[in-house]
Amino acid sequence: MAQDENTMVFVHGLGQDATAWNDVLKAMSGALTLRVPSLTKPTGVQQLTYQALYKDFETMCLEYKAPIQLCGLSLGAILSLNYAIDHLTALTHWS
Repeated sequence: MAQDENTMVFVHGLGQDATAWNDVLKAMSGALTLRVPSLTKPTGVQQLTYQALYKDFETMCLEYKAPIQLCGLSLGAILSLNYAIDHLTALTHWS
């Protein structure tokens, strides 16, 4: 995974997938590295729970060495806020 200091991560909501951000990604350009992870049931998990999904999301975010910017929609916003509370120094912006 890229270790760009100007990485912005767009997180989709429940019942959506990464394509929910397509129009936004088309409109954005410039110096940012844009990432749109797909939130899926984590491997090895019997039942999808918020805790399992958050742990998988947290692991993905921690793979970035530089601070990241998070932008979430619906469930993606909740995950992003949870991550911000747990890792405030790992973010440059969140919305």
